[in-house]
Amino acid sequence: MAIVRIPEALLKFTAGQSELVIEIHSLPQLSRSLLKVVPQLHSIVFTPSGKLCGFVNLYLDGQLISSKLDQPVLLTAESKIDLVAAVSGG
Repeated sequence: MAIVRIPEALLKFTAGQSELVIEIHSLPQLSRSLLKVVPQLHSIVFTPSGKLCGFVNLYLDGQLISSKLDQPVLLTAESKIDLVAAVSGG
């Protein structure tokens, strides 16, 4: 299980919920679980093939994990995953 924290810009896809408790035990399960729980949000955050969109970063307990979603990182009930819009500029 993990807590997924949603940024304000995406709350319209979660009926205003800023945190979702998702029943997952490892990172590779995140995409499939979000698809089941909040399909509208899934289509914003992930590509149709289940890869993370380039404009979104994911953090697990404060550590950037955007490139590690296919690794079997185990999660606990206290795990917090933050969806964060990637910042660009110049």
